[in-house]
This record gives sequence, structure tokens and C-alpha cells, in this order.
Amino acid sequence: MPPKAGPAPGPAEARPRIILALGNVTEVNALLPYGERLAETADVHVLFASPLDAALFGSRIAGKPGMHLLDPGLAEGLSPWIAARAAALARRIGPLRRPIETAAAKLDALWRHLGAGRALLRLEPWCRAVLMRLRPAAIVTGADRDLRARLMLLRCAHESGVRIVVIPAALPAFRRSLVDWRLRDRRFRVPTGSDLAARHPAHVIDGPDGQRLAFFNPSVYTPALAQAGVLRGNPWVLGGMWGDVVLAPGRDIARQFVAEGLPAERVRVVGSLELDRLAAGHARRAEIRAALIRDFAQPGAPGPLIGWSVHQHFEHDLLPAAASDRLMREVAKALLSLGGVVVASLHPKMDPARYRWLAELDPRLRIAPDRLDGWLGACDLFTAAGYSSTIGWAAALGVPTVVYDTLQFRDPLFDARPGVRIAYDGAGYATLLEAFADPRERAAWTAAAAADGEAPELLDGHSMDRVASVVFGQHTVADVAGGWTTGPAVATTPA
Repeated sequence: MPPKAGPAPGPAEARPRIILALGNVTEVNALLPYGERLAETADVHVLFASPLDAALFGSRIAGKPGMHLLDPGLAEGLSPWIAARAAALARRIGPLRRPIETAAAKLDALWRHLGAGRALLRLEPWCRAVLMRLRPAAIVTGADRDLRARLMLLRCAHESGVRIVVIPAALPAFRRSLVDWRLRDRRFRVPTGSDLAARHPAHVIDGPDGQRLAFFNPSVYTPALAQAGVLRGNPWVLGGMWGDVVLAPGRDIARQFVAEGLPAERVRVVGSLELDRLAAGHARRAEIRAALIRDFAQPGAPGPLIGWSVHQHFEHDLLPAAASDRLMREVAKALLSLGGVVVASLHPKMDPARYRWLAELDPRLRIAPDRLDGWLGACDLFTAAGYSSTIGWAAALGVPTVVYDTLQFRDPLFDARPGVRIAYDGAGYATLLEAFADPRERAAWTAAAAADGEAPELLDGHSMDRVASVVFGQHTVADVAGGWTTGPAVATTPA
């Protein structure tokens, strides 16, 4: 048996230690704020997805009180180390930065492709040494089912009795959309005659066309990861492999976690930092609405105030740039047909200069300079693409929402929300907007959305208190009761 990591630091070490294990850039952006808040009362040691990511994002924690970088150095192998050094060098060489970073990323990806299992096994001694040295109270992570260094860290933490807390970094990918993605990429298909399903049944499922699909890409990764001892549980639901506790921002995601196989006692409904920011804006929605209309409204445009989270199909490599831009023009035209003002929000990963043309389409369409979570609650109507986590934000605030799921993600998360209506093509989108334009239908839709908003307990601005209480082990299984059909209990922190 591996050595136990031991208890949290004693009285002489007043500040507990937390390991924050990150994945892709979405997790970096979403979870570093949690790390910064936890660092107010704990020492937070950050493990980036790879040495390359540490070189690219490490400056975001440098010098911050209570934040420390966990660096595996050469423990992952020579190739990732070279990629990281190349990326660090690129930051000092102005014009060559982009091509060098691209080449470094390809080198890093190639290394992972060729030696996933062996690379993780090389990390095992380092992971065990880190756990013995830090004796963390918990590991906080955004996922437990990728090919990153943290997969070995999570295995070692589980074997050492360290609590693993999973915080979804964005809208989690559920089984339906995961299968959809894998149907589009032949590398996920299990070859005919393979015994992969017999050896690892939890990691292979039957697609709608009868083709067996592996969770990991390509399917040869599965036995390699099994050899490294990092396969466990059900990867098709977030937290199903290594998570001890999975934090859900609201009841919809909590219900879906349970519907897809997570035991209810492992799920906590705690809200989120995004929900706290949304709640702050929602409390001032009348004031914010007046400011938006004053700044953006045009004479002769008395219609609704519409919020639009502009899709990132190009940035996610889901559509070529021209096709993604064409879809934007179609959505903008449809929204402007309602006769109101459209306030568009660009994701931080989107280059504002590239989308300057969007604001030039019509004077009634403006790109907001402020974060969406600050003004979403002031909108009469909201719209976003099918995979956007902002749909949950609007539903939580009770804002009527139209989703354009033209790429057919078909996530079931909002199927039961009366305030969220989904279109799968342009004609369906136009039909839903026409319905909103009808005063009687709009009133009924708005009332249904408002009645179905998130529980007031989750809009109290104290989500971080609940997150911290779970991370530090101040809640027990009894904090989440049954009754998932009416919504799980909310674990709140005493004042």
C-alpha cells in the first residue's frame, strides 16, 4: 500500500494547504478566482496542466499572497520541459512569439499522444512526494477525466485519503454531447473485434449507430491509462472517476449529475462565483437597465433589451471563420427584427478587434465593454449558442432565453426549464423570436422564466463560503438530502 498523506497541518501550521489542479485555459480562467479566494485562509499550490501551461499562465499567480506554483520540472519527461522552455523564450521574442508557442503546443500534444501511460507513470513518484510534503486538506480540480498530469495526482491523492473536490469550470459536457462529439471523430471509435469493452466496460458505450465509442481519444489510450492505474469509475459524468465531492452551481446541473450516475450524496449544490456576480448585478437590475438603455438605445427603438453571448464556434474549431461569422450575421439580423436593442458580449478568448465589424452592422447592436454577469439580469431576453454556460446564468436569474443549437449539441440540461427554449436551425430560431414578439406570449414566457429562477439561497452572494466549507471538509453526506425531483437541498454555511 502507498504511504498515507497524513492529516492536515496541526496548530503550529495554522493555514491549511490546498492543491488546485488545473486543465485547459477555460479551467485556468474559471478556477483561478476560486484559488485566490481560498488563498485568503489557506496556502494554495497550483498545478497547471503541463509545464507548457505553467510557462504560459504562471505569471497569473506570481506574487499573489498564498499562491504557489507546483512545478514537476523534468518529472514529466524531456519533451514537455523543452516545450515549456520554448514558450517561456517566445514571450521574450516579440514577433516570433505566436509561431514558437504553436510549435511548442504541438510538441507537447505529440508527447502526450505517444506516451500517455508511460508519462503518467513517470509522474507517480513526484505526485507521492508532493502529497507527503504538503499534506493537503484537499485537492480542488475542474475535471477528473483528462490526460493531464493531474490524473496521476488524483489517483495518488485518492490512495492517500486526500479529499478531491471537483468544481465544474463551465457547463459540464454530459453524456449526450460527449457521444455526439465522439461520433464526429473516428479516432474515438473502437475497432471491430477489439476486446476493449470487455476489459474496460465503463469506458466504452454503444453509439446510436451501433458503433462502440471509447471515452478517451484515441481508443488505444484506454489500456495505456489502465496500465498507469488511473482508470476508475465512470468517465462519462464529471467527477465519476476520482471525485469525492462534485460541486454543482444550481439544481439543473445537480439533477443531471445524479441522472447520469453520480451518487446523490457526492453532489453539493453551492452556487458559484459567477452566480454571486450575477446576484450582485441582479439586485441592481433596474439601475443597470436604465444605464444600458441610456447608453445604447436608439431613437425609434422602443423594443426589448436583448443580451447576446456571442458564440465561439471559430475559437473552438467548430466552424471555419467564414461560416461562424455568417451565423453571427444571421443571429444578429433575427434579433434586430424584434425592434429593440441588442447588447452583445464577447468571451474573453475572443479578439475584440476581429469582431469590430459586428458592432458596425446596425446602430442598435452594441458590444458591451463590461462583463456579461454584471448586466445579464437587466435584459428582457437573452440568447446564446447551445453549449454556452451563460444559458444557466440566464435561467438562474429568470430571464427568458432562446438557444440556437445549430451544431446539434442537444444537451438535456435545460429541457425542463420553462424559461429556456431551444432552436436547432434558423427557421426554428425565427419562430421562437416571433413568439416572444407577441405581447401575450411574451408575458407568459417571462412569468414562467421568473418563477423558475434559481432558489433565493443561491443568490445570496455567499457561494464562496459554501465552496470553502466543502473544500475544508466542514460538511457531511447528510448535507445533501434526497428529493432530487424537486431540487436538492442547499448546503449553506452558518453565519
